[in-house]
Amino acid sequence: PMETVLYLMLCAPRKWGSLALPRPLCNVLLDVPEHLWDKTTLRHIRPDFLWPELCLIVEYNGEDSHEGRGPYDQEKQELAQDMGYKVITFRKQDLYDLGRFNAKARSVAHYLGRRLPAASPDFTALQQTLQQMLLKHQRWV
Repeated sequence: PMETVLYLMLCAPRKWGSLALPRPLCNVLLDVPEHLWDKTTLRHIRPDFLWPELCLIVEYNGEDSHEGRGPYDQEKQELAQDMGYKVITFRKQDLYDLGRFNAKARSVAHYLGRRLPAASPDFTALQQTLQQMLLKHQRWV
């Protein structure tokens, strides 16, 4: 799944071309507080990636694997924000375009209190290799 690709691009070791961000909790069940029940029928949400101590959620909402889920994904995001979480959403095109990926990853890193690796030809080459392995040869995932 593309969530695995996103996780590896964000959190695997830097020597692989990843950003080595702190590991999140994945797909944990968050209870919706009762005071929000009048806004939704959802009683729980499962964020793709959660850093609870920082109230940060990262979601992958890709067009291909989430067909027809747009309204649910939007409701889930709004609900998480109402619960006090910052939500950063990645889409398929963000994973295929390293410029877009790194721009969003900078936001994630900022909330985590981390800095991304300095731009260098060597790191960019590692990042491109990881991206190609994960996206073009998905049997690795």
